[in-house]
Amino acid sequence: MNIIKTLLIAVAVLAVLIVALCIFLYNRRLDKIAKGEARGTHTSVPEPKMIALVVYMTFMFLIMWVTLINSQRVNSQSDNYITDIMDLKSEIADLRQEIEENSTHFRRVSYVLRNPDFKEMTADVCYTVELKEYSEDTKVIVNADGTDVTLDKYMPGLYNGSFRTDIFKTVNNVTVKITDDGRTVTEEVDDLEGELFWNFIPNVSTSYRHATTNITFGKLAFEGQYCTEIDCPEDIESVKVTYMAGDTDLRTIDITEDVISGNTITCDKITTDEKSISFRYEVITKSGLKLVEKQAVSFNDSPGYPDNYTEVYDPDGNKLWDNET
Repeated sequence: MNIIKTLLIAVAVLAVLIVALCIFLYNRRLDKIAKGEARGTHTSVPEPKMIALVVYMTFMFLIMWVTLINSQRVNSQSDNYITDIMDLKSEIADLRQEIEENSTHFRRVSYVLRNPDFKEMTADVCYTVELKEYSEDTKVIVNADGTDVTLDKYMPGLYNGSFRTDIFKTVNNVTVKITDDGRTVTEEVDDLEGELFWNFIPNVSTSYRHATTNITFGKLAFEGQYCTEIDCPEDIESVKVTYMAGDTDLRTIDITEDVISGNTITCDKITTDEKSISFRYEVITKSGLKLVEKQAVSFNDSPGYPDNYTEVYDPDGNKLWDNET
């Protein structure tokens, strides 16, 4: 960059000198003509304005050429910087992973839910802990919300155990205590994810195909096709959907076979003065639990977006959970 600056300054100085020299020679020639020392107006010295124009154009061409070369150089440097940054990000990610791996005594901590009782609404939470370092005397205890669970060793470095809990309870503050050679180390582990009952309740998702929504003269309309998917359809007893306009039920249809088979369902045109059109799903599992989920399909955003809701009921119709409380 310094070399380019020096070159441009040198060229600019040279251009000024050339123009000044031409002006001097041109004026000298005019003086000779005025004194009669030279005949005619013909002169081999070009006019200063012509020289200035040529020098200016040459100088501008040189600047453009230098700018082009410099821009290519900058682009090349930018590409190199981007490559260096990406390499640095990769190195940082590797270093972070290495630090995280070295900062814990675990190779793996995981859990599964087994033996659900849908009358008592309980299940076994089975923990598995794999240690990096261990001995024959190593003991591992999982503490969940103040309750200690001693894990049994069933393979070198691998320990497991379980405790019974309410599936509608979120278990927080889970720690693992490792005791070896008289020294105890305690580490926090990730809490159990959300409400445990979601391990036994299906998730409902809806995708729309060739569906249209429009608002004409204040009336809201919807029609089209949709496909409803549910996790673990083999655990489903029945699925019904109710088309709703606002809070009013329009009609209810059984879509159990369509859900299991993955069929596309057609919703005939719904027109209403209400502010929203929704689908309310009622899913009954083979365990007897019922999921009720309302999903807004289309809405007039005045006065506001209609709230979706999710509710879970026991086999006797008692509400066990909802997302609004």
